Amino acid sequence: MKLIKQHKIVEDNWMRLADDAPLADGSIIVSYGRWQQDKDQILGRSNGEVGIALCAEDDVTSLAEELDKISLITLHFEKFNDGRSFSQTRWLKEKFGFKGELRASGAYIQDQILPLIKVGIDSFEVPDEFSLEAFQAAIREVSVQYQTSTIEPSPLFRRRQLSVN
Repeated sequence: MKLIKQHKIVEDNWMRLADDAPLADGSIIVSYGRWQQDKDQILGRSNGEVGIALCAEDDVTSLAEELDKISLITLHFEKFNDGRSFSQTRWLKEKFGFKGELRASGAYIQDQILPLIKVGIDSFEVPDEFSLEAFQAAIREVSVQYQTSTIEPSPLFRRRQLSVN
């Protein structure tokens, strides 16, 4: 599995821990269930950042008060036609002000890459057969953003008004 971040293939320095694996030092990703159960032990480790892997049914509102302790949230897309992870991403960025990295994993499709970036996804876990060129083509597919998003806070009509004045 490759990781694409800032439109480049990068090395993934995060270690995913199974729910029954012992806690390790370094940057770790734990499931939402393990976070809920072992939060104090996870935060009490001597070094390393904390990431949480969310599924579509996980309650992001329960993380609102703890987001300053979390550096990465991986949002798993169960099926390409399930929009709950899109909503989770938007809530984390816009409603709760999450400043860490948001990562997409799972069954999203190429046509969803640009919309995912627009709602706040920072990085993508992609299958090895998926090329960087295909990723970049998906981003360039739409050249003008009409609505507001995390990457374009002003709608097109407002930007046009500003350029005329």
